[in-house]
Amino acid sequence: LKEFLESLGILPFFSASPCYGGCDVGFWEATSIGADLIVHVGHGPLVEKSPLPVVYVPLKIETDFSVADELAKLPHSRIGLLSIDYFLDLLPKTAQLLRELGKETLVGKPFHKLLKDGQVLGCDYGSALSVQDGVEAFLLLSSGEFHARGLLLHVTKPIFQLDFFEGRLKEYGPNARKRLLMELSLIHISE
Repeated sequence: LKEFLESLGILPFFSASPCYGGCDVGFWEATSIGADLIVHVGHGPLVEKSPLPVVYVPLKIETDFSVADELAKLPHSRIGLLSIDYFLDLLPKTAQLLRELGKETLVGKPFHKLLKDGQVLGCDYGSALSVQDGVEAFLLLSSGEFHARGLLLHVTKPIFQLDFFEGRLKEYGPNARKRLLMELSLIHISE
C-alpha cells in the first residue's frame, strides 16, 4: 500500500493508535503532521463533519463458519437480527437460514442516519431498540464481548451471539446482565 501510494506522489503516514470505531478518527494525529486526507480502514462512515476529509474503507471479514448448525440451537421463534460492521453482509443469508428453520426475523433501524439496518455500534443500539417489542430474543453477528455486553445494557430480551472467531453460538442471559451490572457498580464505587 505504501509503495502504491508513493507511486502516485502521495506521502502516506500510518497510525498504529488504537481505534474504537468509525467515530474515532485520528484527527489530532493527522492535523499535527499536516495531512490533507485521512483514510480510515476498518469501519464504515460515521463522522459527518470533520476538520479533514475522511475516506472510509470498511473491512469485511470472510468466514467459512457453518452458521446453519449453530442457528438450529436458537430456542426462540421471533429473532431480532443485529450485526457489527464487519459482518453486515451476512445478515440476509442469516435471515434466510433462520426462515428455513421456521423462525421469523426482524431487522431494526439504527438511530444514526449513516448506519445500515441491523447495525449496532458501541454508541448506537437503535437497531435493537426499534424491534425489541416484536422479538423474543436477539441474534448478534459479531466477535468478542464488547457489543454483546453493550447490548445487555440496552435490552431485556435474551441475547445470542454468533461469534465467528470462536465458531460458536454464545448466550448472554440474565446472569450475564447481572454480572455486568455488578462490574459496573464496582467501577463506580472505586471512583
